[in-house]
Amino acid sequence: MEKLPEHHLEKRISSTILDEEDQRIASEIRRDFAGSEVSLITVLRGAKQFSDNLVSHLDHQTCKKPVILQDRFRVESYGKAEKSNGDPKILVPLLNPERSIKHKDVVLMEDIVDKGYTMFLCALPYILRYEPNSLVIASMLTKNSKRDPIASELPLKYYGQDIDFFAVGRGLDWLEHYRRGKSISEVIVH
Repeated sequence: MEKLPEHHLEKRISSTILDEEDQRIASEIRRDFAGSEVSLITVLRGAKQFSDNLVSHLDHQTCKKPVILQDRFRVESYGKAEKSNGDPKILVPLLNPERSIKHKDVVLMEDIVDKGYTMFLCALPYILRYEPNSLVIASMLTKNSKRDPIASELPLKYYGQDIDFFAVGRGLDWLEHYRRGKSISEVIVH
């Protein structure tokens, strides 16, 4: 792991608030896909905790819960840099796209939609080539103020809090550090 510049973390969103947001999003997904089959496709590694929480909340809701299929793939847009390189790439492909996506209703699970490049340039075209019946995005966090106009048409339907800081924790990392934090913190470089 790379040595980080001098910094500190400031807790911004508690695990309790994040869990409440996950419950709300799970309720919205359950309402929209009640009694039908839905595929939750997770963008690794950042969205894994978010996706796992949503599935847990969906499993514990007994009224008209959807039938859930899951798959995952990994995208890299940062590499070893602190900022996206603007050229995201698929590092690990889907396990079984014919089963999990073709002619299915798909919810693409993302950790944060920032400028939208990862979704717009990489993830959506990758998923769409497997011919889903429908496709929407669920994101733990957003940065609406930073979204590039080119990505303004993203089908972002379910999302948690909108933020304006560099976040770590709950799957989000800074040069491979802080990913496992249960809350969201802001990185403040000195």
